[in-house]
Amino acid sequence: MTQVRRSQLISPFGSGALLTDEKGITHVTSAIDKWFPSTADSPTLDVDSFRVDEPRLSRRLGTDHFRLPPDFNLRRKKNAKLSIPSQRFPSWHFCPEPYCGLMRQASPTTDMAVYCENTTNHSGGKKVRMFQVRFVAMCDHGHMSDFPWREWVHRQVEPTCTMPMRLKAMGGAELSSIQVSCSCGSVSPRNMGGVLESNRDEQTTRLSTTLAGDGILYTCRGARPWAVVGDQGKGDCGRHIQGSLLNASNLYFGDTVSSIFLPPAEGSGISDELLIKVNDPDLADLRPAIKSGALKIPPARKTFRSVLKLREDVVPDEILDAAIGIVCGLREKPSDSGTDPGNEYPDEVAYRREEYEVLLKERSGRLLTIRDPGQENYSEEIRSCFSKVMLVERLRETRVLTGFTRVMPGGGPALTPEMKRDLLRAVPEAADIPSENWLPASLTYGEGIFIQFDEDQLRVWGKDEDSEARSPLNQRFDKLHSRYESTMRYQEGHLDGPRFVLIHTFAHLLINQLVFECGYSSASLRERLYVSSDPDKPMAGLLIYTAAGDSDGTMGGLVRSGEPANLEIIIRRALSQAEWCATDPICMEAGEAGQGPDSCNMAACHNCALIPETSCEEFNRFLDRGHVIGVEEKGISSFFTALL
Repeated sequence: MTQVRRSQLISPFGSGALLTDEKGITHVTSAIDKWFPSTADSPTLDVDSFRVDEPRLSRRLGTDHFRLPPDFNLRRKKNAKLSIPSQRFPSWHFCPEPYCGLMRQASPTTDMAVYCENTTNHSGGKKVRMFQVRFVAMCDHGHMSDFPWREWVHRQVEPTCTMPMRLKAMGGAELSSIQVSCSCGSVSPRNMGGVLESNRDEQTTRLSTTLAGDGILYTCRGARPWAVVGDQGKGDCGRHIQGSLLNASNLYFGDTVSSIFLPPAEGSGISDELLIKVNDPDLADLRPAIKSGALKIPPARKTFRSVLKLREDVVPDEILDAAIGIVCGLREKPSDSGTDPGNEYPDEVAYRREEYEVLLKERSGRLLTIRDPGQENYSEEIRSCFSKVMLVERLRETRVLTGFTRVMPGGGPALTPEMKRDLLRAVPEAADIPSENWLPASLTYGEGIFIQFDEDQLRVWGKDEDSEARSPLNQRFDKLHSRYESTMRYQEGHLDGPRFVLIHTFAHLLINQLVFECGYSSASLRERLYVSSDPDKPMAGLLIYTAAGDSDGTMGGLVRSGEPANLEIIIRRALSQAEWCATDPICMEAGEAGQGPDSCNMAACHNCALIPETSCEEFNRFLDRGHVIGVEEKGISSFFTALL
């Protein structure tokens, strides 16, 4: 049994991902509809104890609720000994050097070591343990299978030979030094050279085009071994297939969506404590019925009062009804904006705008506490750059796994969000049942610092002064944007002007400095960006918060770093460090041609502006110190002139 944290089952070891146990055996995590046993198999199962309700995020993703991954516990009476199922993968094993190299398949359900049966070729007739092969096959629609060893060595799409095969390393560091041969003797050994190669421009792979030769394509069979044990597919996918190493970084990309819990509007009378009570597991049967409209709130109100022991003089009917509506995923109030209620959050910007507006105000609650330290208490230099600094003493983040891809983040051009979500389940149709329409989630309780940039200063800084030509700053941004446009991950409107690069890079610089000041590691801090250049509804803010805290959510160090007596010193140090990178002038000069993932960074490297990818919303892309500190010889001024 492999032990992993529950949060790791959202990322990076979610459904369909590979993980290696302490015995060195690699497994694939099962589909999420296999995570919880049936009540017949586990009479003490209480699924509602794993339920997470985040109405705002549920409306956005179209789910009924979320669930925490089950945890293993021997002591409690309910939900004891629960575990996430997994299968051995890949199933092919080989006898290692200096022994015979014989290959054989093992059952995906065995957790025992596999031994070579060919003891006559081993010195002293010793029993040799076999190891899983290092290669698998995948496609950009999320499928994964054993590497097609027989097809590859026989150069046929559907070989009939069943003779033993052998895998041998002939010496050398290249894949071409690894050879597979068949005992039938009808084909010559074939090396593994080129099986990892692909042509992204033409959406082709070397494995698909050269496996059989003569223009015959070998395509993906649609295998889903995490959903169906031992599945090798039925040939119903048709995408080009690509070889991969077990430890390759592009073998699994989990798609996650996160949300900061927002309390009901001030003045509504609905407290966080009331929302938690209304989520009581004993009321689990009522909530789906209310959400679907089969049961109205007023008739159900009496049951809620009885179970929760809520007196009407303490919680009036209108407040209880509103709380029930929020928890059941109904809108808090009818839309008066004229927008389609089913399109409440047309994009990520609209979703984050709600958080942005809430973070600008003081709040006091069990799940969200925001304190205003007073802008007048900060120095004039800070006030000239930032219009607001808010200290988030307590927050709750919900992080949800919504699907996954392989080969590249986001998947192929035809891979829709619905297709990525279906990959999580063995039976995707089961999600049509309201009680089964859930996604796995993790909860983080933490603290943070919210900073709002001064909008007037931003407009002056990013303005094109010459109407005949782009300003030096915008010309620099255009170079970065053009490189982003050439990538397969391009999304129109995502890179929202120089302000996005400025705020994103500043967040990285600040995180790198905060690790020396607040006691958290860089992997424990995370950024959340609020950026929009919409002239009617501009946004320019960032939230730096703890991404890995204890159940109480805070050590307090991050909030203390944001206090008026400390924040200015930390920002000055961060900007001072950014003025000169340890690899300059190379880092600054390399930015002209692009560096980093997809060449979508300018002056930013591991010595100055990069942070752990789990802490960055953009996978360490769209970074440039030139946008932050300026580039004097290019005529680009710094936004932070007052602090430099």
